[in-house]
Amino acid sequence: QVALRLFTGQGGMGKTRLALQLCREMQKDGWRAGFLDYGAFRTDEQRWGELLSEEVSLLLVLDYAEHRLDELSWLLPVVIARTPRRVQVRLLLLARDAGDFWNSLKSMKEAGDLLTGGTSYMDPLEPLTVKKEDRATSWRAAATEFARRLGKSPQVSPHCDLGDSHF
Repeated sequence: QVALRLFTGQGGMGKTRLALQLCREMQKDGWRAGFLDYGAFRTDEQRWGELLSEEVSLLLVLDYAEHRLDELSWLLPVVIARTPRRVQVRLLLLARDAGDFWNSLKSMKEAGDLLTGGTSYMDPLEPLTVKKEDRATSWRAAATEFARRLGKSPQVSPHCDLGDSHF
């Protein structure tokens, strides 16, 4: 089963940091998870077939995806064709904007069904609140939404000082 998600947002919003943390969490759950190394990327269908045939689920992050149409155009059809039904593959694309590259991918014969189907999503991220006075409001909104999605009661207040300099 292959699913794909595209996160878009301005540079410096934390897309890459979020993906790094997601990789760590997925690795704890037994997944193979990491970023595609564009410098080592090769269009070797046999090697990718071996990688995809392993019995362990895979999360593959493609940062700066909007600049990697060639790699994505080659990789998506291979992933779709070579992933066994019993193995989960999640592709996470990070980009500053969807632009033409997203439409180009959706128009591809081999990948179009994946990108226009129910297992692919595009999520534009909004800028984070940076003003000190707005942090508590932003925290409450995030905590409420996370709690709702997890079916839990939201935490009443943060367990740290949102006025700390590292925010």
